[in-house]
Amino acid sequence: MIPFPMVTTKQMAKVDQLAVENGLLIMQMMEYAGLNTARFVQKFEKKKILILAGKGNNGGDGIAAARHLHNWGYEVKVILAEDPEELSETSKHHYNLIKKLKTPIKTWKNQEEWIKESELIIDGLLAYNI
Repeated sequence: MIPFPMVTTKQMAKVDQLAVENGLLIMQMMEYAGLNTARFVQKFEKKKILILAGKGNNGGDGIAAARHLHNWGYEVKVILAEDPEELSETSKHHYNLIKKLKTPIKTWKNQEEWIKESELIIDGLLAYNI
């Protein structure tokens, strides 16, 4: 198995900057992040997945992962940290896609039940530059 490369926060910020400067769109980066997160989840024998999604691009990554997992037959739920209107434009794009799939989505308030019944929780709240 190939180990995951480890990078610092500063190095990851530079990777993102170079990707954008060389023509990769944030929307594409978000889609790849979501797809690869979903692929990583497949390594675990868990089917009840909860995505915690913030309003920024990291939240959009999580929402994109939720869409892929939903399409692959996982029981996926999404908890938004903010009202959907607060999402970044690219995150709203992924939010609108997953709504069409009728994936359960709620905001943060009083979601202890979803948290307790989940087998795996994905963090789409915290970015690498915190």
